[in-house]
Amino acid sequence: MVTAVYFNEMVKKAKKLTSSRIKLLHYRLSENDIKIFKHEYQIEDEIGKGGFGTVYSALRLRDQAPVAVKFIERQKIFEWGQIKEKQVPKEIFMLSLTTGIKGTVQMLEWFAIPDGFLIIMGRPKQFIDLYSLLSKHGPLSEMMALFIFKQLVNTVTECFKLKILHRDIKDENIVIDLETGNILLVDFGAATILEDSKPVKFQGTRLYCPPEWYTLSIYLGAEATVWSLGVVLYSMLNQQLPFLTERDVYTKHLLGPLPKFTDYSKDVEDLINNCLTQEHDKRIKLNDLKDHSWLKRQNLQWEKIYAPN
Repeated sequence: MVTAVYFNEMVKKAKKLTSSRIKLLHYRLSENDIKIFKHEYQIEDEIGKGGFGTVYSALRLRDQAPVAVKFIERQKIFEWGQIKEKQVPKEIFMLSLTTGIKGTVQMLEWFAIPDGFLIIMGRPKQFIDLYSLLSKHGPLSEMMALFIFKQLVNTVTECFKLKILHRDIKDENIVIDLETGNILLVDFGAATILEDSKPVKFQGTRLYCPPEWYTLSIYLGAEATVWSLGVVLYSMLNQQLPFLTERDVYTKHLLGPLPKFTDYSKDVEDLINNCLTQEHDKRIKLNDLKDHSWLKRQNLQWEKIYAPN
């Protein structure tokens, strides 16, 4: 688990991050890193690709443990951090801060190679991201949505306790262990540290971005996160996003309540509406989410909720 002393030290180092295209000065690239990686891991298939890198499934050869390997091209790295006086991409730095936080993908180790960096992360044997689950099975039952969303809220809340802001919470970045139903919040490429004295810049997916960013050019960490959580919850129950265009994000409320494409309780509908309140200062607070009546419902066992085809 991240200790307070370790976290405070990391916050100090985070202030040294820069957004310029700097070179890795005073960092000696280990010529053995590629050899070590090839000796210890076997790459399998590509499982994801985004603006911050490409992710592959892989095996750790010594025990056949399933892992994920993310490759980040050096030329696409614009922000840096430090770990043990070594300059690393900000994503590696942020993953070092989330160590031990339940529900976040865990970094096992990393390698520096000539073309970039390799991040080794744990992964379930059988998994699917939320976007693919919806595409495959259609809208989720309310009980399955509750099972997933309750974990997501707990994970995000724990991140906020350490002032870690993900900034790109969306269906594609929520991975589900099909054997247990446990979730992993992945892709910390857009993540940053919240500092009270500094405004937060938007990074992420625009259709999950709150209306105040469009209308007022402000991005408030906790309020924006609650909005993104509301978008995720709506999409789980309706199999589509509540807003299909950027203009919809700040104008659709003028047309009345959000449409329901499946039948779900007034309780969860109330939570969605509270998360997607247009005025950021009237939106439900992140710390109050867990106390909403819907999230206080008792979970069923995963085996009773999910029946693979």
